[in-house]
Amino acid sequence: MPSSRPVFRARRRAVAAGMLLVACAALAPAAVAPPVRADESGLADRWMDATAARIGLHKVLIVGIAKDPRARRRFEDRLVTVLRTHDTEGVTSYSIVPDLQAPGDPEANMKTLFALRVDGVITVRLKPVDAKSEEAWAAGWRAAQQEPQRARAYVETSLREINPEADDFAAEVTLWAMGSVEPGRRIWAGRFPRQSINYLRKHVNEMVQLVVDEMQYKDLF
Repeated sequence: MPSSRPVFRARRRAVAAGMLLVACAALAPAAVAPPVRADESGLADRWMDATAARIGLHKVLIVGIAKDPRARRRFEDRLVTVLRTHDTEGVTSYSIVPDLQAPGDPEANMKTLFALRVDGVITVRLKPVDAKSEEAWAAGWRAAQQEPQRARAYVETSLREINPEADDFAAEVTLWAMGSVEPGRRIWAGRFPRQSINYLRKHVNEMVQLVVDEMQYKDLF
């Protein structure tokens, strides 16, 4: 059964309150960090295929696309843990391909990942975004959801755009259906505001929970 709207909203309010307390505690008199933005605690935007229906996921591949291996593992591990509470098996991509950017054959890596028999794929992309490019990225993200794309092509493109020198990133989460008719079709996507890699590491648990709650509310599990 999908989560009721009151329960979903209550959980989001609780997470937002907890994150606000953490942010306030971190602001010492001599701190130079900017104040926390009001939208930090939740998704900045989301999209869903209007034709998507309950797809009954049982086994999902989790693919973290990030320059930071620790951030990748934490996102993937946390998603596996949360999916388990929905009777869905999650498979981490790092357990199959430890380093998506390691020297070798990229085509072979993609074949290995997408040869798995899974019902769906959840990609978590940490896209390099700075203060100047954030607004353009946000507009481009929404427009991109209207264009047809497949999971494998998305991962390949994202890997080429990783910037090892970036300091801030925007987390994009996408759910892809892996049915036999349209394998790798995007059915849901959400994005978070720009954050530092340290923030993302620290708040990965809350972010993943919010994403899965949203998917559950949309009856995708």
